[in-house]
Amino acid sequence: MRTTFSLLLLPGLCLAVMGCPKKGGEADAGEVEAAVVEAVVDAAPAVPAAKNANDVARFPGETALADDDLKLVDAFTTVRTGPKQGGTVATLRAGTDVVKMAEYQGAFLITFADPKDPNTHLMGWIDKGAFVQDVLIVDAGPRDAAKDVAPPPPVDAGFGLVCPPNNAVVVNLAPTPVCKTKCKEDKECPGAAAGSCVAAQTPDNKVVKVCR
Repeated sequence: MRTTFSLLLLPGLCLAVMGCPKKGGEADAGEVEAAVVEAVVDAAPAVPAAKNANDVARFPGETALADDDLKLVDAFTTVRTGPKQGGTVATLRAGTDVVKMAEYQGAFLITFADPKDPNTHLMGWIDKGAFVQDVLIVDAGPRDAAKDVAPPPPVDAGFGLVCPPNNAVVVNLAPTPVCKTKCKEDKECPGAAAGSCVAAQTPDNKVVKVCR
């Protein structure tokens, strides 16, 4: 048995499966879709323009990234003009708000507010290890950056000597080479007596001032 259906179309209505006649000035489905996509792109947050963009290295092999909620965890993070190398752009404190843009050779390209002028932005590369997920950042107040710098390692001076930092090996103040503390003035030497800080000769025939 064959059943017949009647379909009544009201003026101004049409079926999507049949297509609609295009009137003058009306956009077709492709134009509408393009307009929607453009509106979505326009609504996405824009990456702030960096005033030093021309100074930062970019690479064909870098991978574009979407920003996330990872936070800087290193107490002081150095931002450079290249991945793990190049000139220093800025030093950022833990918890600084940054926007990730790309990844290359174990480093992230980021943008951030210029610490010296928050109304402008900078960009640069930082090591991936500077980030960690969901870390609570506690601001302990102003800190002395010099205290966060690791002390220099002991100096292997040869002659079987390992001198402490800020020491020099001299050869004319004892029968054998010895380590002596560097100085500029007598007051820097123990006792601060006159003549405590003297010129001495190093194994490579250079002159250096040390505490006697």
